[in-house]
Amino acid sequence: MMSMFRKVPLPDNIPGLLYLTAMPGRYESISEFEARISRLSISHVVCLTPLEEVITRSPDYYAIISAGEHQWQFDYFPIPDFGVPDDRVAFLALTRDMAGLILEGDSILVHCGAGIGRTGTFAMVLAMALGMNRSDGAAAVRMADAEPEGMHQQALIDWCEGELQKKSEIEGA
Repeated sequence: MMSMFRKVPLPDNIPGLLYLTAMPGRYESISEFEARISRLSISHVVCLTPLEEVITRSPDYYAIISAGEHQWQFDYFPIPDFGVPDDRVAFLALTRDMAGLILEGDSILVHCGAGIGRTGTFAMVLAMALGMNRSDGAAAVRMADAEPEGMHQQALIDWCEGELQKKSEIEGA
C-alpha cells in the first residue's frame, strides 16, 4: 500500500509543502492521521469528498470534522467521484488560495476518497497556480501517485490553465 501522505515535489523556491492522501480514517486510524498532521505541521486540509461519502467511508473522520475538533483549517469543496465541480470558478479560486498559503510557507493536505483523481486534478491546478508549467505540474503530481481520471477532469484542467494564463498576461502587461 502506498504511503498515506504523499509529498508533491515542488520547486526549491516554494517555501511550503503540498501533500496528497486518501480520505483520512479510510486506510489508517484517525489517531495516526492526526499524529501525522501534527508532525508535518499541516495547517490546512482540503476535502474534495462529498459528506455522504465521508460518512460512509470514514465515520471517525466525519465525527472530527462535523464537531470541529481539529487543530487545522478545514476547507470543504465537494466533487463527485470521478467528477468535476459544479462551480469551476470557485474551484480555481480555492486552488489559488491554497497556492498563496504554500507560497507563504504553509503545508497543505488535499484528499478525496482514494486520493487519486479529484485530488490529482486539484493538485495539478494548484501546481500551475504556484507557477509550474502544466507538464512539470503533471509530472510532480504523478510522482505523488495521483492524476486526473477522465476527460472531464482533463477539461477542467484545460480551462483552469487558460484562466491562469490570462491572469499572468494581465499581470505582465
